[in-house]
Amino acid sequence: DGIVAAIGTGSVFARQLKGEIRAIGGWGLRLGDEASGAWIGRVMLSRITRIFDGYVAPSPLSAQIAGELGGAPGIVQFSLGARPADYAAFAPRILAAARQGDTAAAHVLTEAEAEIRAAIVHLQPQDPVPVTWLGGLGEALALDDWPRRAPLGTALDGALAMAMDEATWND
Repeated sequence: DGIVAAIGTGSVFARQLKGEIRAIGGWGLRLGDEASGAWIGRVMLSRITRIFDGYVAPSPLSAQIAGELGGAPGIVQFSLGARPADYAAFAPRILAAARQGDTAAAHVLTEAEAEIRAAIVHLQPQDPVPVTWLGGLGEALALDDWPRRAPLGTALDGALAMAMDEATWND
């Protein structure tokens, strides 16, 4: 029994409890993927548009990213053709800047942590089970709210196990 928080370019959360599996999320960036690398990048760009509109003050990282993309017109242009991986490319910088006190990045990280916490709380039974953190950002975004369990293998190991398990295939 336990919960998996798989957070990379996208995100999905799943719980196994007494042999029953329940998964939430994994809807892709346009509909979800909360707290994923792509979501973090998109939320940062959205935060930068709030800066342009005067709602919040700029931060060093927001100014740097805005400059790299060519200001407001460049951010809009970027958004029109960006794939999830394009947004996710910003995530490592955002997480590093958040931990160094950049206000815009810290805001995004706080939102990501809230999304992760909400997903895991939603899946946790009355008697909490451990959480396994997977994906390229899983460890970087891991919360200490619950006991942890180390993964038993890689994502490829899991995919191969599922492929070999006839019960996972629909007729």
